[in-house]
Amino acid sequence: MKHHIQTDVSDKIALGFTKALRFVADTFFKKITKKYKGTI
Repeated sequence: MKHHIQTDVSDKIALGFTKALRFVADTFFKKITKKYKGTI
């Protein structure tokens, strides 16, 4: 799948927002995985 080329400010804002949400989700699930490793 090809990536969409950023053309204007709204695309850059959307990319930044998506990266921020991805960081939060990855951090959260990393902690959950460590906490419950081997119990599920």
